[in-house]
Amino acid sequence: MHHGPEACMLRFQTLLISILLLATPAMGQEDDLPENTGITAETAADATAHATIEEPPRNYFIPIPVIYYTPETKLALGVSAAYIYRTGDADPSSRPSTLGGIGIYTTKSQILFAVGGEHYWDQDRQKLAGGLSYQKFPNDFFGLGNDTDPDFSEGYTDESSGIGIDYLRQLWPRIHFGGGVTLGNSSITETSDGDLLESGLVPGSKGGVVTGAGLAANYDSRENVGYPLRGGFHQVSWRLYSDALGGDFNLNSTSLDLRQYLHLGGKSVLALRGMGIMGGGNMPFQIMPALGGDSLMRGYFAGRFRERKAVAAQAEARFYIWKRLGGAVFGAMGQVGQDYGDLAASRFHYSGGAGLRILLIEQEGMNLRMDFGFGEDQSGFYLGFGEVF
Repeated sequence: MHHGPEACMLRFQTLLISILLLATPAMGQEDDLPENTGITAETAADATAHATIEEPPRNYFIPIPVIYYTPETKLALGVSAAYIYRTGDADPSSRPSTLGGIGIYTTKSQILFAVGGEHYWDQDRQKLAGGLSYQKFPNDFFGLGNDTDPDFSEGYTDESSGIGIDYLRQLWPRIHFGGGVTLGNSSITETSDGDLLESGLVPGSKGGVVTGAGLAANYDSRENVGYPLRGGFHQVSWRLYSDALGGDFNLNSTSLDLRQYLHLGGKSVLALRGMGIMGGGNMPFQIMPALGGDSLMRGYFAGRFRERKAVAAQAEARFYIWKRLGGAVFGAMGQVGQDYGDLAASRFHYSGGAGLRILLIEQEGMNLRMDFGFGEDQSGFYLGFGEVF
């Protein structure tokens, strides 16, 4: 639900998920290992967090091409590479540590470069993850608030870079606690004369530096991360950004992410997700909670609705049709507001859609995903790897 420097990191992390799952043969599963560092709803190598390899080589290098499609990027092409390794005293069945990099260019002249990785030790009970990213991303800004008009957007280019380091430790089986720091720099260019961003009235429209630190805790009972059939992932996190840490903005953000998976028999599952992000202070628009895009409320353009506070829920029924061909039907609802009083039952926006799945890796349920989503006044086609949540 974030954009700007943090979104650059998240975009890399999501792509690295697909890269490592596609690259790692004969993967198994461990039940009691952490999904992520807990600082964002989606963090580095989310879907590979439970992946292990049966009798793997200790170290190997894998180059892989990248392709995806969203309304925000159109066709995206790139190249990625991953170095997968285990420390000298690690058990061969333990989770592999990874270092990866990716470069992307889209038909909308968007550029993304990133490197990152995660290192496991202490029998996988501890993890250190980090990443460095850069993007030059022409995009559309629809304004702030819950009532933006799809016909009145303005173009701009966000040139940003970011670095983040997160640490996570397993305290008890399935329960994890961690923290991390983030530094991001954003420069807004190529705005149009007379537009809202050009006026400088929108927080963050002149760019700036955001520096933050945060804590998070999660409970993860999923039996598989790539295609969960049962269990859940529940996380609460808090982050503080301050000029005392070297940034240009003072703000805070509390996030709640609740995911539950109900097994319907065979390989069918009903996936449920509820999210809330409550931000306060001088929050730049680039990191405001935002609805729309591939991960939440497909059909709306990413960032169509954004403000300091947001709540959303989505449900998706996933099923297999024949052999490796599957399908999904999904629906979502969400709203944003500047203050708590702006959130109300009558202010939700709705979206829905359906799609096809082609199974690529049976052990992890890794799918090629093709979705068509529609909102109240927008629609979009999405092509990617792995499930949305």
